Amino acid sequence: MKKLILLFCLVCLFITSTLWAAGLSGIIIAGGGGTVSSVPTAPTGVSATAGNAQNTVNFTASSGSTSCNLYWRAGSSMLGNCTGNGTKVSGVTSPDVITSLTNGTTYYYMMTCVNAAGESACSSEVSGTPNVTVTVPGAPTSVAATAGNTQNTITWSAPSSGGTVTSYNLYWKSGSSMSGNCTGNGTKVSGVTSPDVITSLTNGTTYYYMLTAVNATGEGTCSSEVTATPVAIPVQQGGYSGTLTASSVGQTGPSGGIDVIMQNYPLTASTITEAKIENYYAQGGGGHPTTAWIRFKVWRLSSGTYTLIGTTPEISMQTTIGLQTYTFTGITCQTGDLLGFSTNAAGTGSPYGSVDALNSGSGTWYSENGDITSGTLTQSGMTSHTTYQNMQIQFWGN
Repeated sequence: MKKLILLFCLVCLFITSTLWAAGLSGIIIAGGGGTVSSVPTAPTGVSATAGNAQNTVNFTASSGSTSCNLYWRAGSSMLGNCTGNGTKVSGVTSPDVITSLTNGTTYYYMMTCVNAAGESACSSEVSGTPNVTVTVPGAPTSVAATAGNTQNTITWSAPSSGGTVTSYNLYWKSGSSMSGNCTGNGTKVSGVTSPDVITSLTNGTTYYYMLTAVNATGEGTCSSEVTATPVAIPVQQGGYSGTLTASSVGQTGPSGGIDVIMQNYPLTASTITEAKIENYYAQGGGGHPTTAWIRFKVWRLSSGTYTLIGTTPEISMQTTIGLQTYTFTGITCQTGDLLGFSTNAAGTGSPYGSVDALNSGSGTWYSENGDITSGTLTQSGMTSHTTYQNMQIQFWGN
């Protein structure tokens, strides 16, 4: 009797422990990392791109997964059952390039992802058929380079052959050509897009550029070579816009010409390389010089005395009405320096205007410093013309 009771107790204990263990099945405890209770969703964005004896499979892994598996089959579909009808390749990452395939054979692919709870369902099925006729892309077209201040901008268009391009490579060299061999003589920058702005360059140095296109098969040939030389772009450093009025006050100059100092328009430290002056003429009509010259000058005021810091060579000035641009070797300025100009002219008639040399009709030339003091340019020899248009003068540099 005691033996029967003991046997009965052992059976009850076995049944109880089995049921208790069954109650814990499906519960996975990850120490310190929480509980994973479900398998991941199927991977998304699955695609296959064919190449020469290869296919490239791309996909987006499921959120929370730790690895992904590729299933494949040659010649026929897996019919939605990747684990039952496909060959498994574990631990793949995107993009997965599958090589040593047979051209002309269609390969079918499905993906799963895995976490601690198990493996996901199969993804949608895709296929790729390797083909020897799938080649690398042609060279990018319409390649152009545009210079800026310490930078160049490169633009291009897609190749006209070679299938779908997946990325572009830029090759560059400074100071000399790559001689048609971009991969051998240039420095490679991968994954560029058009327009590509290249910064932190050295002004005055010529940079050479070539491009290649890439697809699933490989990298294509080099494009034509283009060049660009970054250059400092002048910005306006000072200027004046005002109204001309007549004045009888003048001073005879030693060699003719009009000298104007723009007293109310000081500069910041810069190098002046360009001037733009608008040639306006009196509304009352009359002649203007057949030949005119201009010099641009930098003045420095110290203890009440103007000192000439720099001057340009004499420039032949256009007599066309409108804003004209004159470039010259740079004049270096300090903050507070003043800019000015002087003009002279020759010809018949009675010349007058904002920057043409002016005379009194008797052939006497006048020179005057400090003409612009309060928004008005006053000038000798203009008593016969009392109404004048606005003038502009702009100084540009870096």
